[in-house]
Amino acid sequence: MKTQKLSLRKIVSYLNNPEEEGGFWLPNIQRPFVWTEVQICRLFDSILRQYPISTLLIWKTKSGVRRRKFIDNFKEEHRNHLSNFKVPDDNKKKCLVLDGQQRLQSLFIGLRGSYDGKELYLDVLSGDLSAPDDVKFKFAFLDPRTAIFPHVRFRDIVFSDESRRVIEEGMIALAGRQLTKIETDKIKDHIDLILNTFLNESGIGYQELDSIEQPKLYKEDDVVEIFIRANSGGTRLDKSDLLFSLLTSSWDEADGSMEILLDELNMQGFAFTRDFILKTCLTLLDQGARYEVDKFRKAGVREGIEGKWDDIVAATKDVADFVRGSTFIRCDKALSSYLVLIPLVYLRYHFPSAWATKREIELYLLRALLAGAFGGTPDQLIDDLVYKMKEIKTFDLNEMFGVIRTAGRSLELTEDRFWAIGYNSENIHLLFNLWYRDFNYTPAFAGNLPQVDHVFPQSLLRKVKVANPNTGKINVMKYREGDRNQLANCMLLTAAENGAGGKSDTPPDEWFKDKTPEYLAQHLIPADPELWKIDHFDNFIDERKKLIKAKFAYLLSVPLAQDMQRDNPSLSIQSPVMPQPENGSQAVKNHGENDAISGTKKVQLDFWNKFKVYASSHKTTLQLRKTDPQHWYTISIGNSKASVGLVVGVQDDFIRCELYIPDSKKTYKELLEDNSDIEKELGVKLEWQELPGKKACRIKIERAASIKHVEEWPSYFEWLKQHAEKFQQVFGKRLKNIKAPEGVG
Repeated sequence: MKTQKLSLRKIVSYLNNPEEEGGFWLPNIQRPFVWTEVQICRLFDSILRQYPISTLLIWKTKSGVRRRKFIDNFKEEHRNHLSNFKVPDDNKKKCLVLDGQQRLQSLFIGLRGSYDGKELYLDVLSGDLSAPDDVKFKFAFLDPRTAIFPHVRFRDIVFSDESRRVIEEGMIALAGRQLTKIETDKIKDHIDLILNTFLNESGIGYQELDSIEQPKLYKEDDVVEIFIRANSGGTRLDKSDLLFSLLTSSWDEADGSMEILLDELNMQGFAFTRDFILKTCLTLLDQGARYEVDKFRKAGVREGIEGKWDDIVAATKDVADFVRGSTFIRCDKALSSYLVLIPLVYLRYHFPSAWATKREIELYLLRALLAGAFGGTPDQLIDDLVYKMKEIKTFDLNEMFGVIRTAGRSLELTEDRFWAIGYNSENIHLLFNLWYRDFNYTPAFAGNLPQVDHVFPQSLLRKVKVANPNTGKINVMKYREGDRNQLANCMLLTAAENGAGGKSDTPPDEWFKDKTPEYLAQHLIPADPELWKIDHFDNFIDERKKLIKAKFAYLLSVPLAQDMQRDNPSLSIQSPVMPQPENGSQAVKNHGENDAISGTKKVQLDFWNKFKVYASSHKTTLQLRKTDPQHWYTISIGNSKASVGLVVGVQDDFIRCELYIPDSKKTYKELLEDNSDIEKELGVKLEWQELPGKKACRIKIERAASIKHVEEWPSYFEWLKQHAEKFQQVFGKRLKNIKAPEGVG
């Protein structure tokens, strides 16, 4: 292994340049560039301060190894689209960078390119003495069209062929004013320092593995191992990067296939990562979720991922589509741990028939995420859940919860834990996804995402002072950070509401004064205007907590069915004792003094009675009729061609919203022709059932729901209400335009 040295200016000229030693390139086993603008600027500051730069590791070879270019004009989207920078394979001499990508890529961007359209500038009047950890030379990426003195484009100094005197005069002329002697001397000193540093022939060293002169000493597999060892000692590479380097060394299309999958998964506002996919692959191949390099060295593992990639992709996308379309989770911020999904991908991959009849997945996600069951390092938990599914060959909620609890991970959402959710907490968007069902969490522009805001602005609360117990002066802040950021002082606003001319720091008594009762109800704001005043902040918080607790009471410390049975051995999980409906005896009498209404019928009647109360109290647009003790509830949408049906499966554990078309196949077919637009407007994937051999047709969406979990009824009511209202809106306007006579199929 030889050690070489070059000037910093010279080594930058080697990048992507086949005329210089075949050029320096990046092998595909290298991860994406991860440094930020700030890190690049700090590198250049460190260089001018003469801090040492670690030695690079280079592999000189003629092998047709897959490689890519360094990126000159870098953009954020390039991080996950490295295949755009591939270089055609050849057997010519080339130098591949095994260690030092971040430094070289930063030098290339700063001296030859740009970062998101901005170029590297130096404040030539900076450079005052500073502590070792502070910035001395102030670099910044600026728009060349607006950058002004004392900022000068750094590359114009480093790559200038003019004499030092001419460079100095040019820099001084940029000022457009008479500089002081101190300023002039500082510019001259800086130019001397820059040229001496970047033209010094010993500016940077690199160790060279030469497979051209010594082809038997360094083979491709050996170089991959050297790369892993060079990058696994510190934090420069994650384990997933190391494992992916092994995968790409044997699978030509690994990086491109990964990019395509991640692009497809993340189209709707999520942020799946390569780390998640690799851990999922290991789990699906029964290798365990824990990252270990030896697993990817094991015979058959890399080949298994490549050979089964299409099936892995299908399973992962199915789970992602289900989460997006059939649960309360609608954006990345609401999914505090993506690892909670790996057991579901395993179920879909290994037991597709069980996945097709899945139940209670939403409850699993809600409990596990809110309680933080997958926090920390959950690899063993994932393995335990997978083992249980292999044993029972399905997904059983009580079994899954039993595994989680056996692992010592809590599923209880105590009041203390619930009220700990607040501004900037990891679960506030999860809670707000449940709370604000109508908000758009997948806008075309990320800047239009809903925003968590303070009801009482922080700036207003910071001004409230109380007496200092030591001096008696009114100079102690009354409301600390925890008071200001608590859940009861948070609300969700659209980007437009919270943008320019929006709420911002507007006090609540001004913001709410012209808002409708529906707006106040949506945000759970106490209706008394006196509580909106800063003097009544504490009372406002107390009253709003009551409203929030009432809405989410079903989440707080709810026992599982198995716990209820454990504490009450006589209680049957399969045939639970259900509470009587409100005015239950009267409801039964209304259906006939002599009618024999079974326990199941009573539960159904209670469910629909309480649904009707819930919907009425939540400002629904639905036309609610009298309830009956049956498993369905029909809602008119003002058109005789069809109606909306709500269905609860007591034995099969599901709830359903459907458009029921009693006797017109033609109506069904006309709607089917517009199915893509309908599903886009609804935001869900529908199941279209023509029901051959019958007059009727059905268009439905269904989710798991166990009616025995009475505490979950409010969430079921909200789901049914939301979908029924959307069906009413989306299908109602289309049915009006269908002119086919009734009965024509």
